Amino acid sequence: MATYFETTIDGVKASPPTLQIYTGEGSSEAIDTNLEAVRLTWGINGRVTTFEFFHNLGGGPGGAVRSYPEDELDVATSEAIRLVAVVGSVETDLFIGNVGQISELYQGEQEALSFVAYGPEILLANTAIHGQWHAKPDTDEAIINGTVTIEDTIADNTFQSDLPVIFNPEGKPNASSSNFPWLLGSGAGASVAVDERVFDDPDRRVIQPDSSGVVYEAEHWTAYTALKSMLAVFSANSVVDVTAIDALSSDLDLPISDVSIEGLTLLQAIARILNPVGYGFTIQPWKVGGLHTLVIFPLHSNADTIGPNIAGGSAGSGCIECGAR
Repeated sequence: MATYFETTIDGVKASPPTLQIYTGEGSSEAIDTNLEAVRLTWGINGRVTTFEFFHNLGGGPGGAVRSYPEDELDVATSEAIRLVAVVGSVETDLFIGNVGQISELYQGEQEALSFVAYGPEILLANTAIHGQWHAKPDTDEAIINGTVTIEDTIADNTFQSDLPVIFNPEGKPNASSSNFPWLLGSGAGASVAVDERVFDDPDRRVIQPDSSGVVYEAEHWTAYTALKSMLAVFSANSVVDVTAIDALSSDLDLPISDVSIEGLTLLQAIARILNPVGYGFTIQPWKVGGLHTLVIFPLHSNADTIGPNIAGGSAGSGCIECGAR
């Protein structure tokens, strides 16, 4: 567990945070003092973050009973769980997720119920990728004729086909032109487009009737445009804040070739796009502004810590042993 270090006149003082577990959501959220944290394992590159905790029911035969099983969390309702580190009066979220497993635990004289809660990745893992997204025929025609407006290149003017989702098949460009950016996560009436793309025919090129020049030409997908477009189309922004991708637009401006994500989960697809160009990802298991943050990092460099700031200290990614057992 990350520790907060404070320098005093007598040297360095270590003050480990206190861990608290909240259950429920909104107005029904409350601290459950019967729950004890065991282990928080932060997943990267498609692995699901898990938080293990338990509820001590009693001290064995003849021991004091602390609670009854019927009072326990109901796994069928995916009870919301929030793990908080407390240092002084400062609370820092470490994990927000939902209960996914429950089991009975008998260890020596201890009787307990053991729980596993899953992080935000499980929500993305429930979404399957299928079908390319294209401009509707009338919008495509407007693009070619030069009459399209920025209000036209939005999600409402796209459709999904049964063609497998393959970026740059056999190295051939099949992304729409960068001259016509799309806003794929939007609704009608959007006025600002971003660098998202739709699929086009591989190697498509439209030439002036008099052969005087190229009117339109398909482009290659990059890791950036493929990732940003896919996340928008499959509504990942309802779970994670994907705006951090924009800060890496130049870093991820790397060509990809023959990358198929058809049939993968959204979580697997992110890794399939990023890993070949040397990048990995993780999703912060706590929320900022109501969303989890998607963090992208180079796989082969000394990246800065991406853990939460705990009253001046920090916790890196990986496994946090909570030390309750």
